[in-house]
Amino acid sequence: MNNNELMKKEIRMLIALDKIRDEKSKPFEMLPKMVEYIRKEINVNALMLFVRDETYNDSKIYFSFKKNKREQHFPIFMTHFSERDITGKTVKIVNRILYLTPIELNGENLGSIAVIFEKTDNKQDIINLLKTAINQIDSATNQSRRIRNIINKKDIIKIIYQVDSIRDKHLPFNEMMDEITLAIKKSIKCDNTFISIYNSFGKEFIIQSLKGYKSKISEKDVLDFSHIAVKKQGISVRVIKGRRYAGIPLILDNNIIGVIGCSSITQQITLHQKAILKAVASQTDTAIFESMEKKHLRDVLGRSVDPKIMNKLLLNEKTQFLDGEKMNITVLFADIRGSTELSENISPTELVRFINQYLKAMTTAIFNNNGTVDKFVGDEVMALFGAPFKQKNKELLAVKTAIDMQNAYMNIVSKWNNEFVKKTTIGIGIATGEIIAGEMGYEKRTDYTIIGKTANIGARICSSAKPEEILIDNNTYQMIMQKYSTDYCGLKIFKGIKGKEKIFSIVY
Repeated sequence: MNNNELMKKEIRMLIALDKIRDEKSKPFEMLPKMVEYIRKEINVNALMLFVRDETYNDSKIYFSFKKNKREQHFPIFMTHFSERDITGKTVKIVNRILYLTPIELNGENLGSIAVIFEKTDNKQDIINLLKTAINQIDSATNQSRRIRNIINKKDIIKIIYQVDSIRDKHLPFNEMMDEITLAIKKSIKCDNTFISIYNSFGKEFIIQSLKGYKSKISEKDVLDFSHIAVKKQGISVRVIKGRRYAGIPLILDNNIIGVIGCSSITQQITLHQKAILKAVASQTDTAIFESMEKKHLRDVLGRSVDPKIMNKLLLNEKTQFLDGEKMNITVLFADIRGSTELSENISPTELVRFINQYLKAMTTAIFNNNGTVDKFVGDEVMALFGAPFKQKNKELLAVKTAIDMQNAYMNIVSKWNNEFVKKTTIGIGIATGEIIAGEMGYEKRTDYTIIGKTANIGARICSSAKPEEILIDNNTYQMIMQKYSTDYCGLKIFKGIKGKEKIFSIVY
């Protein structure tokens, strides 16, 4: 090819490549189209564009080759040679020639471009045309990187918005975790994404949500990686059993909450994927902490308070009361009189059925009056009024509950055709005063309960109550005497309680 023909071809190629840039603004459309055009124009067997992106620590490879069986192995050879120091040189490969040259712009290495052609082709013409093409390829590559940066920033903004929208749904904890994890997976495009939650009691992690190819990932490896990730302030990357993991700890107010991460068996973890994890972590640590507090509250009080009260606590109250506080409350105890004889004269199945009916009726009476079920001990029921939230009329609510309990119990007994059931009654004791309330137990079992003299007085009063009797202490009496009729029972001494207690009986 003479100089005039070469110049015309170069000009034609520059115009065509410039047109492609104008028509195909997106990198995934522009660069493949340019690669295909250049290969055909300079008439080589294969052409590869290797684009290195230092910003996101990854690379892209674009191929074009003649579609026949002989040429199908070229991409493998070209990828292999693209990382070797052969730039600006020709190499013989499978009876052909490989030529590779770097792509640079303003002193920055953007990647490389390689071609394979026949030994009979005019090597110099091909190299000259390739250098001409590079004048368009380098700026197009740089343009594609800028566009990619914009797209990546858009991805980060998008995932932040998605996580924020998920938070605004106020979903149950498990559902929220699953939606966030799925949103991360779609954005990051890894094999798996996960959120592991830290158990501060047992100093262990649990997998809260795992999305992706669960059959191909070891949950133990995820947990092991979670322990590794919390030892670093930023992103941690580790290879475990051939699988690449990346994750960032969720830490709020110096408390470890958990780890958000991803894993892949087939690809490197890119800086863009790490940037997404950081963005998600900054959005979700507070949301997860708040949801964990609510989940903890449900775990501790879920079966102790009416669902309406639970919703009030979740919406309007803080959970610090679980840590322990001094409160003035009213405590109610109720248990069955004659339960020993009943258990000796009724089948176990019937006894359990009867006790379950009784406990259900007692719980209903407590919930209907905004009380809290503290615990069941056999057939004894313990209820709180004024805890975990304060109630101005807690004494009145406790007495009303006691009357409702007595009426409910008589209704249950009347429906049983059993002489031993019909002989039973319940006695109730109520006391008011200061106690310490909070979540008590250890990491495997905790309950919200109370400790203090008032609880002991309430239990002792209940033990001394006669069948169908409701006894109250003087503190409770002072607050309900204008509302309910009472009989004075005198001063009583109770085991373990210093001094004498004035006791009153409710007339109902």
